[in-house]
Amino acid sequence: MTMASEIRPSLGDAIRTLDGKWGWFVAAGVIELIVAGIASTNLVLANLTSVEVIGAAMMVGGGAQIVHAVSARGAQRVLFWLLSSVIYIVAGVIVVYDPLLASYELVLLAGFFLGGAGLVRVLAAVQTRPAAGWRWIVAAGLVTFAVGVVLIVGSRGIALWLFGALLVVDFVMQGWSNLAFGLAIKVRAVRRSRRKAA
Repeated sequence: MTMASEIRPSLGDAIRTLDGKWGWFVAAGVIELIVAGIASTNLVLANLTSVEVIGAAMMVGGGAQIVHAVSARGAQRVLFWLLSSVIYIVAGVIVVYDPLLASYELVLLAGFFLGGAGLVRVLAAVQTRPAAGWRWIVAAGLVTFAVGVVLIVGSRGIALWLFGALLVVDFVMQGWSNLAFGLAIKVRAVRRSRRKAA
């Protein structure tokens, strides 16, 4: 009987398979940082572009749902799937047609969700007092609630740039992490080859 560790490679073995591919991680990181830099020059355009991509994905998803609906068995299920698919496609068309309106609605929705989540955290924390740390949970809930209120009150202005800014932050984080990972793989491979040579 073999042990699971004998079947599965270790993390070190998995990383060693990437030794020759470190450049791809570095290249991806550099490209993502360049994209972040370009997107940060116009957050409104980055925002609208990302929302339009979401709308296009919704239309493609709706089309896939139609294919699924047609292949489903039973007339009732087909009608519900088709109706759901059409609604999804129409929503995608609206998002692509007016990405600013979609951004505004998404920011408003996020504000309501965050505000509600903050209130629930505060109420949950009050229920747990005098347990240790309950005040921290109240503070976190109040901050979440405040962020929700800011999004709701400033939703028209925030909708212009919020998703673009989040996209830039995501590209920066992904870029730096890929760059650091690729360079770490390279350093590890160089050290390993020096040890073998010595």
